[in-house]
Amino acid sequence: VRVPVPQLQPQNPSQQQPQEQVPLV
Repeated sequence: VRVPVPQLQPQNPSQQQPQEQVPLV
């Protein structure tokens, strides 16, 4: 379980994801 990083830009799951947010694979 990882702590959600503070997202400065709006969430765009459909579009490219910020590098800070690594997808849980």
